[in-house]
Amino acid sequence: MGLDVFREIFRMKEFPRAVRNTLLLNMMNLILGFPVPVLMAIMLNEVRQTKLKRTYQTLLYLPHFISWVIIGGLAYQLFSESYGSVNALIRKLGMEPVPFLTSNTHWVFTYFFTGVWQSAGWGAIVYLLSLIHI
Repeated sequence: MGLDVFREIFRMKEFPRAVRNTLLLNMMNLILGFPVPVLMAIMLNEVRQTKLKRTYQTLLYLPHFISWVIIGGLAYQLFSESYGSVNALIRKLGMEPVPFLTSNTHWVFTYFFTGVWQSAGWGAIVYLLSLIHI
């Protein structure tokens, strides 16, 4: 019974695509997601007004505490093709709505950037602390 589950998973038709997608998302996170908190920390380090700096830190760190369920709901409200805020703005500009959540290409980037937004604040605070102690 123990290894039978793994044998079954490896034989699935969708397994290679799942592995490819996992590797793609992780590579995107390493290449594009890693520099975002570092750049945010450098920019925060340059802010000299204490109250302004604390306000920025709070706003950047806040998404870290939001549940993924709520973030998914926010993403749906923003990027829905039929009534999302972003597509409403795109329609007002006279363009066709973009299928952010249903197109394979658009979905990957929407998912990735939503994840970066949610986690970048935590990394920025950690890197900022390391910059302060140098």
